[in-house]
Formats: sequence, C-alpha cells, structure tokens
Amino acid sequence: MIAKRMLQLNLKSLPFNVMLTGEKKVEYRDIKKWMNTRLFHKDGSPKQFDEVRFTLGYGSSQPYFICKFSGLKKVRNVSKKYTNGLEVRFKGLRWAIRLGKITKTGNIK
Repeated sequence: MIAKRMLQLNLKSLPFNVMLTGEKKVEYRDIKKWMNTRLFHKDGSPKQFDEVRFTLGYGSSQPYFICKFSGLKKVRNVSKKYTNGLEVRFKGLRWAIRLGKITKTGNIK
C-alpha cells in the first residue's frame, strides 16, 4: 500500500464545524514563511498532497477530519459568510487550499 501524502493543519471550532458539513470547501492561509514551508520544498517546487487532515485545536485526542486535497492557488480579496456565523474577510493575497470530499472523521463527540 502506498502512503498518502498528507498536509496537516489545525482549525478553530467555527471553521472546523462549517468545513465538516461540507459548506466551506476552501481553507485560506496567510502567505508567510511558515505556511510556505508546509506547501513548498526548499527549491520552491510545490509539495504534492493527496489529502488534508484538519484537527480541531491541538492534541492527538482532538476531533479531526481528512479530505481530498484539490489544489492550491493564490486568491485576493475574499468576503464570505457561512451559516454558522463564520465570516472570512481579507484584502490582499492569501493561499486558497481547495478541498474535496471528506474521507474520514475521528474522535467526533
């Protein structure tokens, strides 16, 4: 069996919950050194991912879900509101991590 290439990220409760329902299909992240090291090799080439694992907060016993990785691009000036009250608003460039189908959940209470 071939190991899946996994990007691991942590979320707060509002984005976690609205992503778990499938309503929010993009995760936005700042274009900063730390995030870039998660997404790119030292030579600047993009890392290849099959899936993204999102964990609610930190710790091995926290709820998580795994979804398909559907691509990465830069986006500018987003303003969106979701049904649980989460608002995503920013000006300027950010990474948009596009998400596919949720394939697994764990530790969901």
